[in-house]
Amino acid sequence: MNASASCLRSLVERPDIDSGGGLVAGTRLVVYRRGYRHHGIYGGTGRVIHYAGRGNYPQGCIEEISLKDFMGNRPIDVGTAPDPLRAREILRRARSRLGECRYDLLTNNCEHFCNWCELGESRSQQVESLARPIRLLVRAAATLATSVPLSMWLRGISRLTQLNTIASPLLSGRAADLESNDMFIRLNNGIPIQ
Repeated sequence: MNASASCLRSLVERPDIDSGGGLVAGTRLVVYRRGYRHHGIYGGTGRVIHYAGRGNYPQGCIEEISLKDFMGNRPIDVGTAPDPLRAREILRRARSRLGECRYDLLTNNCEHFCNWCELGESRSQQVESLARPIRLLVRAAATLATSVPLSMWLRGISRLTQLNTIASPLLSGRAADLESNDMFIRLNNGIPIQ
């Protein structure tokens, strides 16, 4: 988990939040939406720089919008305010990408953008947490693959090739060709295939 994500405080129903009262430019803001957390960088004067997803633009786009529009009717979490020098660097990075329209849910989303602005590293904890179960399955499959003797794998591949030879005429609508297929005749008559 990155430093800014672990230092969020929640603001709910604060009268001065719509205008950005008390917020420091360069601070990460997070709004909880249906099924995910949406991230943005507070730009000052009641404005937020964020990666708008494909709902607003066909390719997604980094834009600057009002804090009120960013929040909608939802509570907002506010990251730790950066020191002035760091805030300038975060805002410089964020503004350097305004107008970019290369949104990708898995590799270039709002969280990737904010982490890049703050840390110089494009990462998304939300995406990484979704990928963990997939990595576990791949590792389990790899472990299984290395624990099964090669001869068993080759036998399995051989059988798949045999099935393909039999299934091809059926799938291509040439069932009549199947009757002359040597492998089909052997299987049909109980003769083992080598």
